[in-house]
This record gives sequence, structure tokens and C-alpha cells, in this order.
Amino acid sequence: MARKSVPVAPQPARLSIEEMRAALPKLERRLNEFRSLKYDDLTDDNESTVLDGLKNKLDDTLMEIFGANSTDYNRYSIHSLG
Repeated sequence: MARKSVPVAPQPARLSIEEMRAALPKLERRLNEFRSLKYDDLTDDNESTVLDGLKNKLDDTLMEIFGANSTDYNRYSIHSLG
């Protein structure tokens, strides 16, 4: 009989100084993508695609930096832009 796996509770990310330094340019790049968004160019047809793309890129970056099962990823990830 197969055992049920017990979900592991999210843990804080434990980043070294080097990992923090490496994360800063990645976060700055994502921030600049949000800053450069031209809200006037969003339409009903493209709004979801554009905003979901930005959200997914940021979530991927946060997951890369903090780990998918970290309290830090859960804290900073975007749950909804709309």
C-alpha cells in the first residue's frame, strides 16, 4: 500500500549574501518591465495576456530566487493583477 506524502510547510528562504546580490538585478529587470508598461495601450483584447505575462515572469523570478515552497515566495508573489 502506498503511503500518503505529507505536505511540507513553507519555510523562509535562506539566501546568502551572494544570492541576494545576484537576485537584485533580476528583480530590477522585472520592476522595469512593470514601469515600462504603457497602460494606454492595454485593451480589452490584450489586457489579460499582457498582465498575465508580466505576472508569470515575476512569479518565475521570485520562484528562482526564493524557491517555490518558501514563505518569501508566498509573500511576494502576485496573486492577481485584475
